[in-house]
Amino acid sequence: MTLAVGDRLGSYEILGELGSGGMGQVYRARDGRLDRDVALKVLPPQLAANADALARFEREAKAVAALSHPNILAIYDVGRERDQAFAVMELLLGETLREHLSGGATPARKAVEVTAQIAAGLAAAHERGIVHRDLKPENVFLLADGRVKILDFGLARQQVSAESHSQLLGATTMGPGAPGTEPGTVLGTVGYMAPEQVKGQTADARSDLFALGVILYELLAGRRAFARDSAVETMSAILREEPPELDLLAAKIPPALDRVLRRCLEKAPGERFQSARDLAFALRDAVGGSSSGTSSGTSSTATAKALSPGADRSVRWPLVGTALVAALAGLGLGFLVFRGATVSGAASGASAANALPVPTFRQLTRLPGGEGAPSLSPDGGSLVYEKRVDGQEDLFLQRVDGQTAILLTGDCPASDRDPAFSPDGLRIAYRSECQGGGLFVMGATGENARRIADFGHHPAWSPDGREVVVATSRTERPWNRPNTAELWAIEVESGAKRLVSRGDAMHPAWSPSGKRIAFWGLPGDSFQRDLWTVAADGSQAETGQGVRLTDDAAIDWNPLWSADGKYLYFASSRGGTFNIWRIALDEASGRRLGDPEPVTAPTSWAGWLSRSRDGRRMVFVDRNIRTNVFRAPIDSARGVLIGPPVAIPAGAMEVNDVDLDPHAERAVLSSTDPPQQLFVTRFADGSFRQVTDGPFRSRQGTWAPDGLHLIFQSSRFAGGMGLIRADGGGLRGIEHGAGATAEPVLSSDGRKVAYGGAGGSYLVELGPSFEPESSRALVPPVAGDNFYPASFSPDDRWLAGQLRSGGKANAIALYSVADGRWRSWEGPATMARTDGKVRLLGNDGRLVLDTPGAILAIDAPGATPRELVRAAPSHRLRGLGLSRDRKWMVWIDETDESDIWLMSFDGATPSGEADGAHPAN
Repeated sequence: MTLAVGDRLGSYEILGELGSGGMGQVYRARDGRLDRDVALKVLPPQLAANADALARFEREAKAVAALSHPNILAIYDVGRERDQAFAVMELLLGETLREHLSGGATPARKAVEVTAQIAAGLAAAHERGIVHRDLKPENVFLLADGRVKILDFGLARQQVSAESHSQLLGATTMGPGAPGTEPGTVLGTVGYMAPEQVKGQTADARSDLFALGVILYELLAGRRAFARDSAVETMSAILREEPPELDLLAAKIPPALDRVLRRCLEKAPGERFQSARDLAFALRDAVGGSSSGTSSGTSSTATAKALSPGADRSVRWPLVGTALVAALAGLGLGFLVFRGATVSGAASGASAANALPVPTFRQLTRLPGGEGAPSLSPDGGSLVYEKRVDGQEDLFLQRVDGQTAILLTGDCPASDRDPAFSPDGLRIAYRSECQGGGLFVMGATGENARRIADFGHHPAWSPDGREVVVATSRTERPWNRPNTAELWAIEVESGAKRLVSRGDAMHPAWSPSGKRIAFWGLPGDSFQRDLWTVAADGSQAETGQGVRLTDDAAIDWNPLWSADGKYLYFASSRGGTFNIWRIALDEASGRRLGDPEPVTAPTSWAGWLSRSRDGRRMVFVDRNIRTNVFRAPIDSARGVLIGPPVAIPAGAMEVNDVDLDPHAERAVLSSTDPPQQLFVTRFADGSFRQVTDGPFRSRQGTWAPDGLHLIFQSSRFAGGMGLIRADGGGLRGIEHGAGATAEPVLSSDGRKVAYGGAGGSYLVELGPSFEPESSRALVPPVAGDNFYPASFSPDDRWLAGQLRSGGKANAIALYSVADGRWRSWEGPATMARTDGKVRLLGNDGRLVLDTPGAILAIDAPGATPRELVRAAPSHRLRGLGLSRDRKWMVWIDETDESDIWLMSFDGATPSGEADGAHPAN
């Protein structure tokens, strides 16, 4: 029965017909109760008369309606009237993705903007057991404002008879514009079905991810992935063939995005992404940052222009913000470098002769868990690296052309890290926590280990092999420095030491001539991470930090000299992802000769660089971290968990810190992805909303008692402290005038904030509108110690944190807010590797703290710790937090699947010269 204009179904008045098909007719209607226009779908009579099918339709419509996700078509109502069954949905203005695809290929950035929003919608549905099973361009709608909606979601969620399925889905179809339509009992649309669907097997969430991969391919290529003349041939191609390779350079497609695409299109479900949420983050990472799609709840830094379906496609999507545009520009330059071209506009002075030759890449490690901090032997034939096994780090030796890893440091039940081959390849320097901790040297196969100093991290050998330069503290996360460090050179044979640099310095690297040492550090009270060089003889040790090479907002770290000393390679966040860059410099003076230029590896995160003596081989870590945020109820009086933990998967976004809101319903966290931003996640639905934006680093958010505001650390403001509402509004700085803000901690009443570390710790009194009223320095009782505040007691009378000195960080301290008294005691040795997350359970000194392997409870100051949560193998725990009422505990659980890759330059060194004659760096 066709409805006419003016007819009514319940409270809905028909305004006109929008379309019709096998699933019924769709009308534009007016909702008389809520005074809005809606889309009203009237189901066909044969379905409305089938009681079982109708009941199933209503159940599934209600399930989809309950999702309430911005990337899923909203269902407002279902009803029956005059033997007619209908569904009421939001009215969309725009075009289907199929209509958009008629215009040809889509730029990579826009393709990711669309598919990331689709993945976000799929994640919301999959996490509630709803699978689409017929995802295709016809079922994706592009709104004029840039939002993306998934249509017809969930109508085929449950397994039913073939007859019922053919009624609900229209059976097997080729889709509009395809060669033909063939009905059958295989469910889905030919061309977008996953291999398991083609085989008639059960489809699950990973089948939707295959279909999304096909859509992504079609967006990037402008053609279908599996286009054949018949349905049978198409299904055969899905089972047995791969889509044609994309021309990455011509289409400006980042290699990382191509890898994401290929993983989506794996034939075996187990080889694909295992969740849509992980896929969404991987998509954004592949182009260098977060997409600005509304699925994340963020606003773009540029205003979207409302467009009609026929408007210019070049501006159909909202602009995605300067960070992402810059990231794409950086990646594009990297691809040019790979092909031996000089960098466009190279003010660096690098000539065509010094352009990089074309490298090749090979994965060297594939073990479960993460491998890190590799050191390549001088001849390029072996590498030594660290790996976490049974709760501690050990060192392993492996041939570059082999797969067998040999344990070198199994004789001590403590961690061994930071290996470095000597210039002759016969010895390895490393950091060990054995014998009280310090710097050790052993033979290249693990023999004759001996301690040469009781301190030292990140060792680097002098070219003559006589000395090792070290930093006095360690970091594995350049965006999160626990404390500052000095540089010292240690004579290997005698253990004699001398100061190289008093200023903050990490990851030293000796130049090939031995005259200078490069490092990265935090200049003064700045939030920057910049590169420097200093005289190796110590002549600049007390006068400053030597020569500065970079001075900007990018995180620059992990320097490595080229074999000829003409370039300094380094890892950096410039360009939007952590990758490899280089800068030309004069080795004798250590001064730069040009601007940084990209040397992009095919990954979204590259660091921990090491090279062979001749520079023809370089290894790096492809970091792959997966993060979950856990919340569990706790009995603070007894210090025990009283319920199972509940997780919110953060996927590929590495979470840096987390804090619970006053009701423990939401958590604020910060990502490590450059430039670091704040997000709010809701435990009820697992949703994420980005709160901060722009090129400034924002981290360590802490909730105000009103549950509306967040105080956080930010490079945007002088002094480093910001205030923002959880919805992203009301941003302003808190100008306290007392030192540099580091990891602020808010009191229970919201009237005090503590922060600090190596640059000094402070307590600031706040007014009712968070305006600073007074401040005081928190001076530890022992000169040279640094206090890292982490938690107020529930009554705000005590402040707990860590005391760190000389690279050690396992002293727990309590500070009396009322009278300034201190109380401290030694904590567990494993605490030295935490980020200062000491949380007070009560007013009597009972506390909990995190270590990489466990969350521990301490029932009284100085008491023996006991275990609350134990990390699973290959997992690390950190970021511990408590709700203000001490009824909930939250923490970060991360898994590390990082691997080591080899970059090879055939026939030439990276600087374009013949055989390098300098020792390995």
